[in-house]
Amino acid sequence: MASQFVESKIRSGQVTVFVKAGCPYCRSAMEILKSYSFMPGGLQVVDIAQLPETLDYLRQTTNQRTVPYVFFGNECIGGLCDLQQMGPDLSRRLYAIGALQ
Repeated sequence: MASQFVESKIRSGQVTVFVKAGCPYCRSAMEILKSYSFMPGGLQVVDIAQLPETLDYLRQTTNQRTVPYVFFGNECIGGLCDLQQMGPDLSRRLYAIGALQ
């Protein structure tokens, strides 16, 4: 069930961020991403705070222990630290998947 839910949310050409509402790391990741001009539907935010099975599934499949889970297309690139470490390469990667205008 959790795998189907996650698979239904991630798509090529879009950034999908699985978050927990109120998490400061999730808020920081969203601030970084919202500074870009995404195509309509190019950024999807999914709150998994009330979905423990989904959180467990993401932990198991990504080997990442904490939220947010950031996907570029079908690839999990990591979380907040990974976004921050991309620096100027972030915009290039977002353009490469077709998420930006």
